[in-house]
Amino acid sequence: MPEALAAAPPEAQTQPRRRQHNRHHEDTTESRAAGPSFSTLGTNDQCQTISQETSQREVIDAATILEFIAWGRQKQVTYATDSTANNNANSNDSAGISCSPGTLEARRGSLIHLQILLPDPKTVQALCQYHIDCLLWYHGSFHGSTFMRQLVRFYAEHGGQIDAPAIDLQWVALLFSVLAASISCGSKATVSSWGFGVEEQEMLSVRWLEAVITCLDASNYMASQSVLSCQAISTLTISAHLLGYSDQQAILLAAATRIAQALGLHRLDDSSERTVEVEAGRRLWSQLCTQDFFSIPFTECYLINPVYSKSSDPLNCNDESLDLLPAEVTTVTSYCRFLSSIAMLMPQLQDGIEGSKTFFMKYEQVLKFDRRLRSLATEQRPSFLSRTPSEPDYAPWARRAAAISSSHKIIMIHRKFLSMSFTNTAFTFTRRTCIAASKTILKEFRQATDEDGPVLWIYHAFSVAASITLCLDILYCGSDATEHARMVTETVSLLNDVQNSKIASRGARLLGDLLYLTTAYTTPQTDATRKRSYEQAGFERSTDKQHKNTDIGSLLHSLQESMQNPTSENTVIDRAQTNTPQRLSTTSAPQRNRDMLASDGQELRYSEDLGQDFEANNAFAGADDILSNLHAGFAGSTHDAFGSLLNLSQSYSYG
Repeated sequence: MPEALAAAPPEAQTQPRRRQHNRHHEDTTESRAAGPSFSTLGTNDQCQTISQETSQREVIDAATILEFIAWGRQKQVTYATDSTANNNANSNDSAGISCSPGTLEARRGSLIHLQILLPDPKTVQALCQYHIDCLLWYHGSFHGSTFMRQLVRFYAEHGGQIDAPAIDLQWVALLFSVLAASISCGSKATVSSWGFGVEEQEMLSVRWLEAVITCLDASNYMASQSVLSCQAISTLTISAHLLGYSDQQAILLAAATRIAQALGLHRLDDSSERTVEVEAGRRLWSQLCTQDFFSIPFTECYLINPVYSKSSDPLNCNDESLDLLPAEVTTVTSYCRFLSSIAMLMPQLQDGIEGSKTFFMKYEQVLKFDRRLRSLATEQRPSFLSRTPSEPDYAPWARRAAAISSSHKIIMIHRKFLSMSFTNTAFTFTRRTCIAASKTILKEFRQATDEDGPVLWIYHAFSVAASITLCLDILYCGSDATEHARMVTETVSLLNDVQNSKIASRGARLLGDLLYLTTAYTTPQTDATRKRSYEQAGFERSTDKQHKNTDIGSLLHSLQESMQNPTSENTVIDRAQTNTPQRLSTTSAPQRNRDMLASDGQELRYSEDLGQDFEANNAFAGADDILSNLHAGFAGSTHDAFGSLLNLSQSYSYG
């Protein structure tokens, strides 16, 4: 049969498929005209059950959808710093930029256009130095001094020519990655000091990001494996998220992880020689692990198994001599070391949740890792979170980033239960915790806009997540509605002022739509106008002030269409008016919203023990009865409303 098909003319091969497709199209058209076909779906009761389960799944998925709308074989026994390095190279600096002659000659012609993307050498030097001074502390993907020496050689010995025979295109990819991060994350004043206008900044940031991919592809990086490609990809993360390339970056990081494993970066334990190359490898591997583990709440899986990751943590050391420094001395690795310790909790939490067979035990895992995260920021508090007399310029930025990121991870730990926390008092602790964490994030973001520091993608992404949390609290519970709406409104205003950030622009639009829907609960109105506002927003409120009926499914569809069709300003309202709400009774959680997470603007701290409502030995007292009444489809879903909203905020990041 396969031979006959292969020998048949193209028309004969495709004709049956076309007939089958046309027949399927006709059947589909007829079935739509005639209404639902219960012969294929089952009985009427079964169809109704399927519809209800789909609706419930939408409710639980709501938050993830919204956040995502704002975001788009070789093995070596020992660690190889550069598998494509010139064997005749005598120094580590030259090894970084050199490649074997003739390996890429066939591809050089297509790279000439990349040369015109490079600014003059003085500007390139300024952009790279800014990255070393102001951004490297955030990711630590390469060794700063080594890279700058390689840059000097690039101009001194090769005239800054990308197509020079001895230049390794994977090093050029790293160069463009460094440039893309600097121009994307630089403040307005800093970018202006380099001579770039707003339009040129927006254009070059994307062109330089694309140049990274071009250089990697031209170098055949998946076959010619080198630590340079891993460094380029890891460094690219901070600009890729800002520019709306999150989906593409996730794939690149997966490739970089496998290359790093092939090079042995996961086996750099304490027995390894203490050299700059080995230390740079540890830093890079730590960053790849951190990014992989922090993606777990979104993907519900991870690529790197911690069991087989034997590399030691990056050293707290002098960057040149590698001499160890006391823990209280802030270095370029301080922030990454702290973030790595938080990231290591995520695969353990995921395993704990997946290994638990009951909803009760799944929530016990959440509470357990909530306490462990708080312990990292209190009992095991790193020294750089406190001011010191002599600290590097980036220390205040690191403290702010730590406050925002750790608060966001609190929300991520509770993510599976966040949506239910608005409707079930068994999870009041989750609701109060996430609201307090959200307030911390928005406070830090507001203060970050008042300083001339780097613009980090987490400021925008995590502020959107925090604002979604507050909006959901307004819609479900109505507690502190005016204060929450004020904070979200201020955040939208700040996001609208951000330039060259897809996360900010899409997040502002999404939050604007959500804010409109909350006006029914935040604006003083007469009974008649309040009822009309509820109906226009797609909601109805029962006579009992403690209950609210929210058609979250219609809300999600409306917001999704609004994000896909930005020219339609009234999409949310139009869709809400034409959909018959499915009334889902929700019970208001208690009104207590103490600020359990706190930050003084520079230092992250937790003001109180947040576990007092769920003590370690009695964490679920009285909650099991409430859990037993949860709808099976609602409680058993693997997704959540908060996560759905996040997904909605990122899934069209290229638009």
